[in-house]
Amino acid sequence: MVMGEAKRRKSRSDDAALGWPENLRKLHAAEEDLRLRGLGMVKGDEDLTRQIRLIETVMDFLQRYLNTHETTDPDEITVQHLGVRVFNAAAAALKLALGGYGQVSAGILRDILETTFLVDSFRTDRSRIAEWRNITEDKRGQAFGADAVRRYLDVRDKYTERRRRQAYMDLCRMGTHPTVQGFALLRAGDTGTPPGPFLASNILAATINELAKLMVEVGETFEAFLPNDGPSAIEAKTLLMEETGRWLERYYGVPYDEGPVREVRGLLTKLRA
Repeated sequence: MVMGEAKRRKSRSDDAALGWPENLRKLHAAEEDLRLRGLGMVKGDEDLTRQIRLIETVMDFLQRYLNTHETTDPDEITVQHLGVRVFNAAAAALKLALGGYGQVSAGILRDILETTFLVDSFRTDRSRIAEWRNITEDKRGQAFGADAVRRYLDVRDKYTERRRRQAYMDLCRMGTHPTVQGFALLRAGDTGTPPGPFLASNILAATINELAKLMVEVGETFEAFLPNDGPSAIEAKTLLMEETGRWLERYYGVPYDEGPVREVRGLLTKLRA
């Protein structure tokens, strides 16, 4: 704790030396203090700790996919760029949630959801990747707008309840669009609505829980684009499969079968022998 305070003082001193305005220095210091408090909240909550582990696993999978799968195929490169977008968005959403900006974090979650839906539609029909990349802007909304993509997926999966739309609109109302409902993420309990960052355990937990749910979809969607072309790719998929399987069992009651993971680990051992 002493070392942490020393680092914060040095950071503030460095900011001042660089001529950063005093009020912005104070704002950054408050954000960093809140982040430490947020980390403490997560550490003291078993469920939030599990959610963070799941989030980290999927982000690690994306990083391995983006860093190790070299390709010159324009369609694969397109998907990788969208993977970078999702990785960066997840990192930003987590940072903002821990730093006391819950509503802004929720807006970024909407972006992750929309991007994942788009890539999911590519998973079904890969010819859509080039179509999306090359379509003119005046036609993009009709063919690949958020609503068009959700409808495409609902038809594919024979969904009639439009739950994808509900999930999307919930994040729009709470985070992306200026709405009365979104004010709930700006209130620090009974202390009013102060400008700037604040931590509320219920908002932090809700944001992390929602991010974890989204990252399960992210992992399932992008996993389809990483070929089993070497130990690194196989290991990344195995870690993803294991963590996601355990998460689904705990929170959705889906039985987790360790058999496939053991088989893949055995294959990895042979490949590395």
